[in-house]
Amino acid sequence: VAVWNAWRGSQDIYGRTFELNTIVGTDGDSDGDGVLDINDAFPNDSSETTDTDSDGIGNNADPDDDGDNVLDVDDAYPLDSSRSAVSPNAAPTIAIEGSATMTLNVGETWNDPGALAVDEEDGDLTAIVIVTNPIDSSTPGSYTMEYRVTDSSGLTSMVTRTVVVIEPLSIGAIRFAAGQVIELPVIGTALTAPSGDALVVPTTATAASINVTAVTPGGSGFITVWPCGVARPLASNLNYVAGDVVPNGVLAPIGSNGKVCIYSLADTDLVVDVAGWFEGDAFVGATPLRLRDTRQTSRVTSTRELVLQVADIDARKADGSATRVPADVGAVALNVTVVSPDSAGFVTVYPCGTRPLASNVNYVPGQVVPNGVIAPVSANGEVCIYSLAPTDIVVDLAGWFPGNAFTAAIPQRLVDTRDGTGGQQGRLTPAGQLNVLVHGETLSVSGNSAQVPLSATAAALNVTIVSPERAGFATVWPCSAARPVASNLNFVSGQVVANNVIAPIGDQGSVCFYTSTPSDIIVDIAGYFSGEAGNQFVGSTPKRYIDTRSSLGPAPE
Repeated sequence: VAVWNAWRGSQDIYGRTFELNTIVGTDGDSDGDGVLDINDAFPNDSSETTDTDSDGIGNNADPDDDGDNVLDVDDAYPLDSSRSAVSPNAAPTIAIEGSATMTLNVGETWNDPGALAVDEEDGDLTAIVIVTNPIDSSTPGSYTMEYRVTDSSGLTSMVTRTVVVIEPLSIGAIRFAAGQVIELPVIGTALTAPSGDALVVPTTATAASINVTAVTPGGSGFITVWPCGVARPLASNLNYVAGDVVPNGVLAPIGSNGKVCIYSLADTDLVVDVAGWFEGDAFVGATPLRLRDTRQTSRVTSTRELVLQVADIDARKADGSATRVPADVGAVALNVTVVSPDSAGFVTVYPCGTRPLASNVNYVPGQVVPNGVIAPVSANGEVCIYSLAPTDIVVDLAGWFPGNAFTAAIPQRLVDTRDGTGGQQGRLTPAGQLNVLVHGETLSVSGNSAQVPLSATAAALNVTIVSPERAGFATVWPCSAARPVASNLNFVSGQVVANNVIAPIGDQGSVCFYTSTPSDIIVDIAGYFSGEAGNQFVGSTPKRYIDTRSSLGPAPE
């Protein structure tokens, strides 16, 4: 130390000046903390010796010594900012037994498969798992169970399970006798979203998108679909003759008891598929109302179109209460039936103005052919109906779209395999499927060009099968799902058959088409559905609810 003191201050060494400071004191530890001043970051503070992160705060006072923004008490490496700050005591691991999503029929007892929990320090913790169970098995809906476990260090882990309580589909359906009615429960039943998620039709659903098929009726007649709880209206959704197989897409208002009623004039088998529902103001379902029957006036011809006023008219809601179609309504749901045309042809339904290249009903001489139509309405509240050949036409109102959940467009052709429109030229065969991109398609909306947005959940389509090689069926479904056991059109060899389809759009923005026998196919689009929770169309992979040939569904009475 004496030698060092002799050299303190400014010194010239080999021509360069250095500032040499003394070691204060005689023992080299000014604060007496046992650490030499030369090694002490705080030589005059006996309570501190080290400042790992050089922030001027000693490690004893600094709550984060290495400056890695993790408090020392939570940091496994409090003096090393380069190492992960992982607690040496990890949270327990917990996993549910069984599936993450399970279904339970209304009224059944829930048997919980439980969950397993283990902790590295504490071992098996399964016995102390806390379960939160909100399931009400008397009420359809989706319920989330929680499984939570906490170890001896207070660390907690949690997993969940979704339990869907549903109204099971009935068994016992038999062939309709003439004049019978089936009451089909819809509220509380289970469907599957295009993504694969489980869905339950909620009590807020106002109408269902269904496809109804009459199979080999015993005579000529018709089928009427209406909301249970009100008197059967003077209207029809399907017309048939003996031996027919006739499908039709129907927007079916749901009655106050959660059911849709279906009546057949003649004995027949019946198939019903469901592809989603409307909720809130997305669709106002009406007790079907006959708007026009030209058999009582004059036939429609190619030079004399049928002009219908559909806005600002009296109607009745699904519960039978009086209402009025808004004057500014953008689109209406119609059932259009062609009766005894003079020759083969087609019908086009459109907002009065320029008639588009599209069709809604195709027919041959003498037929009675129905089809559901979502019809955009002109600015003056009218819908026009054109027929290539002279024919009578019957039009029933099924409801309307008052808000923004449905965007109506001038009908536009997406696909025609006869000429290659849409990318495929040549018949669709059972070996393949047709994938039609809907998101991003440009449509004419209120006179302006607009693309179908990524938020669109379903498209309003008219699908036509042309000259199939033999009898069969066609299915339309969201491409992200597996092809369901369901049908949208049924046909025989050489027919031209059309049907209205509200087609849920798959996760990739596409709708898929399949035919059980080689056929040409035409697809027209008349708008799309979007909206927000509580006020929207919720599309699903089509599901069969009734097939009287296999006893699926409630028995007719």
